[in-house]
Amino acid sequence: LRTAFRRCHNYIHGNEGMPKDAAFWQFLYLIFCKMHDERSSGEQRVFWAGPYEPFSPEGQKEIRRRIVPLFEKVKHAYPDLFKGNEEITLSDRALAFIVSELSRYDFARTDVDAKGAAYQEIVGTNLRGDRGQYFTPRGAIRLVIQMLAP
Repeated sequence: LRTAFRRCHNYIHGNEGMPKDAAFWQFLYLIFCKMHDERSSGEQRVFWAGPYEPFSPEGQKEIRRRIVPLFEKVKHAYPDLFKGNEEITLSDRALAFIVSELSRYDFARTDVDAKGAAYQEIVGTNLRGDRGQYFTPRGAIRLVIQMLAP
């Protein structure tokens, strides 16, 4: 999971031309979407990528058509975590890559320690101070608490 998180974050940062902190937030939005999708019992899953979708423009658009409404549901479900104006600004190609990478994992069944270690993987490169201390924004703290809650 740590490797997947690093690969996803690096893909956003390297291919989208975003600063590391913006890439960090885009990635967190998608992690939150995945967690919400897994926790939505009785509803059909939408956080997935078919075997060919990530490799064609039409398939990438189809992934976006599933993920953007899911993110809207996430923002409505957690109004104290989101202002409401947040958007997934990744290109269709980057979004498809991230969804295809993360959809391989079942976060609900992943050990909390493994999720924490994976989170540290991306926090370490983005929010570390000069002396090695971490300055995690309050919004990210609330997001991670919700994410790790059983």
